[in-house]
Order: sequence, then C-alpha cells, then structure tokens
Amino acid sequence: MAGTAYAGSQLSGLSEWQSAGTAAVVACVALVLLCDALSQAVDRLSEEVRQLKAHVEQRR
Repeated sequence: MAGTAYAGSQLSGLSEWQSAGTAAVVACVALVLLCDALSQAVDRLSEEVRQLKAHVEQRR
C-alpha cells in the first residue's frame, strides 16, 4: 500500500512539473510576442521621427 501511495505522489509531482513547464512555455511565447510588438512599435516611431526630421529640413 505504501508503494502505491509513493507512486501516486511521484505522478502528482510529475504532473506539477508538467504544469510548471507548460506555464513556462506559455510565458516565453507571450514574452516573444510582446518583444515583437515592441519592436514593431519602435520601427513605426523611428519612421515617424525620420519623416518629422525630413519635414523640418524642408522648412529650413
């Protein structure tokens, strides 16, 4: 009976590790998506700055 309880606790521990691993993968994917969105925002802002600089140069 003790062996069955031990095996059950091992399976429970494995399940917890799998859940933690899944959460880590989801967090990493979310981080990659966030970084991609930030990169796109920086690209758009850089383009805006470039256009504003060109506009200022035209007015001089």
